Amino acid sequence: MLAFTKEESVILDRVFVALNAASPDPASTTPVKISRQDAFSVLSIAARWPVEDRFPIIDLARLAVAHAPSIVSQPTDVLAFAQTILSASGWTEAPWPTPLPKTLETNILLALRGIANIFQPPVISALGSPETAVSGSAGTASSSGSNEQSHQIHTPSCSRHY
Repeated sequence: MLAFTKEESVILDRVFVALNAASPDPASTTPVKISRQDAFSVLSIAARWPVEDRFPIIDLARLAVAHAPSIVSQPTDVLAFAQTILSASGWTEAPWPTPLPKTLETNILLALRGIANIFQPPVISALGSPETAVSGSAGTASSSGSNEQSHQIHTPSCSRHY
């Protein structure tokens, strides 16, 4: 069922208003104001909807992180956003059907673009370094109780993935 609460409707309206205020120039570094809570609320809506209907919500989250780097201003936010958008896309639902349905393929593509938007220059500047964005979550406990090693990823300057 495609539904959201009145509170979620207000959140969606806030995100749409903020994104409408964004510069249409992809080179613009002027961020818009979208709170972390609003961005994650958008993704929680997608998680409740059937995979085939999640496209617009995942796309909204992808655009939000591209224009509001404050959503992922801490290394833990980067990890949480990546995990949440991948889960909302259907990435974590197993097993994947063969052939991959177009809707699942599209959702995953948008999720990966959303993750790529995290590594744009304004977000990287806020985090300090590309390594901090990824390795800042080192030492998180896995479900088996052991510590997972993080891997450093060196990222070149990249543009927003619209």
